[in-house]
Amino acid sequence: MTLTELKYIVAVARERHFGKAAEACHVSQPT
Repeated sequence: MTLTELKYIVAVARERHFGKAAEACHVSQPT
């Protein structure tokens, strides 16, 4: 696991919504 992936996991946990977390991380939501 990379540091970037860890940041995404933390963002998802904080936002409790994958779309919002993806937006916060400036990445597109995977389909």
